[in-house]
Amino acid sequence: MEGERAPVSLTGSERLVVALWERQSFRRGALTTADGRPVQVVYPGRRTVDHGPDFRGALIAVGGELLRGDVEVHVRTSGWREHGHQGDPAYGRVVLHVVLDHDGAPTERIDGAAVPVVALSGYLSAPLAQVATALDISSPPPVAPCSTPEEAGALLDAAGLARFEERAAALEGELAWTSAEEVLYTGLLEAMGYRANKAPCRRLAERVPLAALRAELGLARPCGGVVAVQGVLLGAAGLLPSQRGRSTSDPLARTYEVVWARATPRLGPPMPSTAWQFYRVRPENTPPRRLAGLAYLLAGSGWSDLVSWLLAPLWTEPPEVAGEAIERALTVVVAEDGFWNR
Repeated sequence: MEGERAPVSLTGSERLVVALWERQSFRRGALTTADGRPVQVVYPGRRTVDHGPDFRGALIAVGGELLRGDVEVHVRTSGWREHGHQGDPAYGRVVLHVVLDHDGAPTERIDGAAVPVVALSGYLSAPLAQVATALDISSPPPVAPCSTPEEAGALLDAAGLARFEERAAALEGELAWTSAEEVLYTGLLEAMGYRANKAPCRRLAERVPLAALRAELGLARPCGGVVAVQGVLLGAAGLLPSQRGRSTSDPLARTYEVVWARATPRLGPPMPSTAWQFYRVRPENTPPRRLAGLAYLLAGSGWSDLVSWLLAPLWTEPPEVAGEAIERALTVVVAEDGFWNR
């Protein structure tokens, strides 16, 4: 690798490597992976401080292929396994492993995919001690241009199209073995999870498919309303007060408990409440609130065909009007009061 030098011994210097990547303080034009593929940093990602990768939402071109995902930083490559990231789902979207020195250790995600490694020690414009002194870590990093505006625009356009095609292909694959309604239902649940709880929301959709939810609620009876849907979804998710060690004195919470107790013999045990992330999640986006909100949408459909109900405006209205109508249908409001806030 160009500019290769002897490994640097810097115990506890991961913060420095984070600063190098965040501020892009290295020779960006010559950057390659450890196996020789050229790397172009379109967007280094946004710095995070919660559990998971150091940078999220990065856009990286590796060997001409655009990768969108997370970036993890260590002093040496072996730090990946030392920290147990290979078995941690939180690191399942890492597309680049940035280190100071590559010591030959493998970098593999929980799904077995190999993650490209970039070692920054060979791309510093000055000795490391001098670079470290120049980096004022206490001040905000400057915004580093990723390329010319034309090049950046072309890369972002290509990345957007690649993302769209990737998602379309995934949906096409799902439609090959299940109904459009179930695919839409799963997608809605995943969207309710945002970033932090997308995976457990998908597991919930697998635990309680739309067909099972309909059968459980009994469409001929009024129990198919919002409260019943909330009780089933929250109970199956393991998010009822009793499942989280909370008080069940709230009248609405007691109703949910009754609904779930009736459903348990058919739907089986709930998900563990520990599957859900609450840390650094805004109160309005906590899993119980999001699931309670989804129940309004499902019940509001009148339990007709979900796809036809949601997309009906597309067949009768101009695109801009149809888009607004669909957006209104997807906008759900959950009352501020409720056990999910506590």
